[in-house]
Amino acid sequence: YDTISYDLYQQGGGKFIGVIVSDLSPPISGNTPPTISTIADQSLPAGGSTDAIAFTISDAETAAGELTVTASSSDTTLVPNGNIMLSGSDGSRTVAITPASGLAGSATITVTVDDGTESTLETFLVTVTGNYLMWATEAGMTNDPNDDSNSNGIPNLIEYALADGAGNGELNGNTLTFTKRGAPYGDDLGYVIETSSDLGVTDPWAPASTGVAEDAASISYTFPAGSPARKFARLKVIAAP
Repeated sequence: YDTISYDLYQQGGGKFIGVIVSDLSPPISGNTPPTISTIADQSLPAGGSTDAIAFTISDAETAAGELTVTASSSDTTLVPNGNIMLSGSDGSRTVAITPASGLAGSATITVTVDDGTESTLETFLVTVTGNYLMWATEAGMTNDPNDDSNSNGIPNLIEYALADGAGNGELNGNTLTFTKRGAPYGDDLGYVIETSSDLGVTDPWAPASTGVAEDAASISYTFPAGSPARKFARLKVIAAP
């Protein structure tokens, strides 16, 4: 509410008259906070980094080039503040994140834009998933995905790619299903079903064009029903670079 001061003075007949001297209410500020666009959550495997993520800033009273942009991490072990790279100019800016090597987890990144009087912030989540190298170290495997470190007949990469290290899919009726390894691992992998009529002897293995179903948990192949020709299927696992 407004605060006013006034003097009282006596007038004839003992009456007091209030006279407003000044209005002490604070002046209304003409400054409005700056704005920053939404930054989407990010997910990447350990050892990787995000692309330069674009965002925009603006302010009604201050030129965009004069706004100050800073960023910080809620977990400086996983994402050190020094590994948050801000770039760009005027209203077009970017932020890139490089998590610490060999760690997995999540950190909230806060980007703040300041006009010198007021500030506005935008937060987004960075989730770092485990990769083959982390799993191999924890499991006592070699770093070579083609090795069979525990001599069980299953290459290291296949053990890493499938739940419980299973080397074979499960055949139910005409459908062959492979269950993927669950979080926090696996985001650094690609899964492909390949087929051949003679195990690749004269008919080369090639990605199946139909019959494949895939989601986050599994990938499956349904063999064509009623076909007299033989058909073989296998899972190919591709490690992201």
